[in-house]
Amino acid sequence: MINIRKTGDLKRILILLAVFFLLCPPALGQVKKVALFPLAFNGDASKDYLKQGVRSMLLSRLDNQDLEVINDEIMNSVFEDQNADEVRSPKKAEAVARRMNADYAIFGSINALGDDCSIDLGILDLQQKKPKPEWLSASAAQDDLIAAVEDLARKSQAAISGKQAAAALKKQPPAEVEPDKKRTAGGIFLEQQKSSLMIEPDGSLPLDMAVMAFDTGDLNGDGSMELVVLARKQVRIYTRSQDGFALQDTLKPSSGRSFLQVSTGDADGNGKDEVCIVSGHGIRAESSVWEWDGEFKRLYERNGHLRITKLGNNGNPVMLFQESLSQEDSFFYGDIWVMKIDRQGNPVKEKALALPDGAQFYSIIFRDIIGDNQMETLFLGRINARQRGLLHLGNAEGQTIWQSD
Repeated sequence: MINIRKTGDLKRILILLAVFFLLCPPALGQVKKVALFPLAFNGDASKDYLKQGVRSMLLSRLDNQDLEVINDEIMNSVFEDQNADEVRSPKKAEAVARRMNADYAIFGSINALGDDCSIDLGILDLQQKKPKPEWLSASAAQDDLIAAVEDLARKSQAAISGKQAAAALKKQPPAEVEPDKKRTAGGIFLEQQKSSLMIEPDGSLPLDMAVMAFDTGDLNGDGSMELVVLARKQVRIYTRSQDGFALQDTLKPSSGRSFLQVSTGDADGNGKDEVCIVSGHGIRAESSVWEWDGEFKRLYERNGHLRITKLGNNGNPVMLFQESLSQEDSFFYGDIWVMKIDRQGNPVKEKALALPDGAQFYSIIFRDIIGDNQMETLFLGRINARQRGLLHLGNAEGQTIWQSD
C-alpha cells in the first residue's frame, strides 16, 4: 500500500496522472478521423446520381462512436477553388487528407454500365509515414447496390479498426462441380412431370472473385465452347471437362486499369471467336480485342467501347462501337456505330445506327421480334425521372415501334 503523507504529494500525483492520460489516451477509446472524398464516376451521365447516393450511404454507415467522418464544410474549405472530385490518386488523397489532420483517407470510383455497378475504394492509413492503399471492391446490379455498399462499409470499418472481418476474409474451400443428376429419356419420350417444367442447374462453378460479366465462344476453333469470366482485375478462360469446368488461362489488366465488360464473337470471320474486353482508365473506356488458342494474343486496341453481338439468334456476329472521352459526362459519347474489319485486320466505322439519344450501348440486341422477316433493335433508353430506363423496340429506320411504360 502507498502511504501519501502530504496533500502536496497527492496533488503532484494527480497532476502527473492527468498529464499521462492526456498524452497517452487509451487506444480503444480514441476516435479516428476519416476523410471520405467524393467518388469519381464513370458511366452514363443519367446515372451520375449514384455518385452522391453511394457516398451518402458510406457516410451514414462509417460515422459512429469509433470513427468521425470529416464533414463537407471542412473538406470544401481545404479545397477552396479546387474540385474535390479530382482526388483520384493515392498521392493526392494523402496530401489533402493530411491537411485536414485525418487519420485515414478513403477515395475511389464508381463504374456503371447498363444495370451493373462496380465500386472501388482505396483506404490510406495516414498514421504510417508512407501509407500504401488497401483496395476494396464490390460489384452488383443496381437492385442489390445497397447490400454491396453495406458490405464495403463493413470491410472499411474492419480495415480502419485493424480488425479482420471474418466474413470478409473467410475463404471458401474449393468445391467440385456436382455430378449430373440421373436423367430420364428426353425429347418426345420425356414423361412430363412437375419437376421437368422447371429449369434446374446442370452444375456449379465456385469462383473466388466478384463476377461482372461473362460470355461463351469457340475461341480456338475446335468446335467446343469456352467460358470467359470477367472480374475487375482478371479475365479467366474455362473449358468444359467431364468433371465440370477447368481453368485454362488468366489475363490481368495493365497498370491503372480495371476490366468492365467482355463479349465474344468471330468478328473477323476466321472461324475463331475473338474476346473483346472493355477496361476503365481514368474517366474513359478503352477496348482491346484478343485471340485465345491456349494463350492470349492481342489483336488491336482503341479508346472507346467495343462489343461483339449477333444479328438474330444464330446470325452473323456484328461489332458495335461508341466513343469515350476524357471529359465530364462523356464516358459514352456520340453515335453508336457498326464496325467492319479492314484488310489490315483493324476495326473501322461502317455505319451509324439510327437510335435516339440516350440509347444504352450495352443493352442493344438485334432480333426479328415481331416475325416480319426484318431485324428489329431492342434496347434500353435514357433513364427517366423514376431512375428507370424504358425498353424500346425500333426498326431499321430508327422509328420506335413500341416502348414500355
